Amino acid sequence: MNQAIIFSDNEIFQVVPRGIIFPAFVNGFQINCFISSKTLQKRFNCSNKREVLLAIFRHYRWQLEDEAEQLIINEAYTENGDVILD
Repeated sequence: MNQAIIFSDNEIFQVVPRGIIFPAFVNGFQINCFISSKTLQKRFNCSNKREVLLAIFRHYRWQLEDEAEQLIINEAYTENGDVILD
């Protein structure tokens, strides 16, 4: 675990594009991490219902945060400075 990267438990379900945003703080700056509902459905074979997607995200939070951390370390940012899990 990289101490310069801290994830909060303030995930937000976003309608457009449909998915979950979860913030990370990198050296004090907020980075938005995003995983789409389609990616969650494909990886975890779940429904597209909001409650299910949030439950799946919370269940696999540590795994998804580890993946986002690697993207941050590799500086794999979008043009907006976000990180997107595929």
